[in-house]
Amino acid sequence: MNQLTLETFVCPSDIQESKGQILVLIMRNLNVAWTDRNWYLHSQDIVYLDEKLASVLIMRGTARKLEVDGHASA
Repeated sequence: MNQLTLETFVCPSDIQESKGQILVLIMRNLNVAWTDRNWYLHSQDIVYLDEKLASVLIMRGTARKLEVDGHASA
């Protein structure tokens, strides 16, 4: 039986594309209309987002960039 860990959810696997994406922590609930789709993000969500979208949310204080294993996600 496979044991689930935090890395299962936050680290890109061979299937997940992480190029051009940043791992962020969402600070409050918000709706976002973006080029690829509409997002409804919940407070305390940890998600990979498009670099441009992530940078807008970080500048507005609604998200924080996360690091995994001491390396900045990108």
